[in-house]
Amino acid sequence: MKKLLTVFAVMVLVSIIYPAHADKVLQCKDEEGNISYQEFCPPGTTAVGEKQYGRKNKTSAESETTNADISATMYVVPDCDTCDLVREFLEFRKISVTEKNVNDSLEVQNELKDKTGSEDLKVPVTFIGENSVTGYDRQQLQAALKSAGYTEPSQEEETGEENE
Repeated sequence: MKKLLTVFAVMVLVSIIYPAHADKVLQCKDEEGNISYQEFCPPGTTAVGEKQYGRKNKTSAESETTNADISATMYVVPDCDTCDLVREFLEFRKISVTEKNVNDSLEVQNELKDKTGSEDLKVPVTFIGENSVTGYDRQQLQAALKSAGYTEPSQEEETGEENE
């Protein structure tokens, strides 16, 4: 019992003194089965687990809530491979997309010309927030999403894994 209280006191002291440095903490177990949490396991103990501390990981639901407010408008034509690439890029990031077909609508064509300030009709043109991206330019699309407040999901969120 005394060892348990000592371990607990050390853990509290370490968490108070080193909160910014405690990104990764190992769960160490000694020969008697006592468990302690350390940055490195001391001699005579083995690492039996690992915890991440010192930063708040967003859950998938929190990321989706943040990113759910972001939407895009794409001006497209049928059978457009580049349009498909942009669409897949946005769908993968769960961005809501409104598509406007410029193929048969003079009204949509004029709307696109007004928004781009150009008489040329090039597609796809994607509007995300205040930004527009012509064609499939991954870096420009990412920059437009970031400008609109998009946050990339963590690797755990993308794979569906969670830290335990």
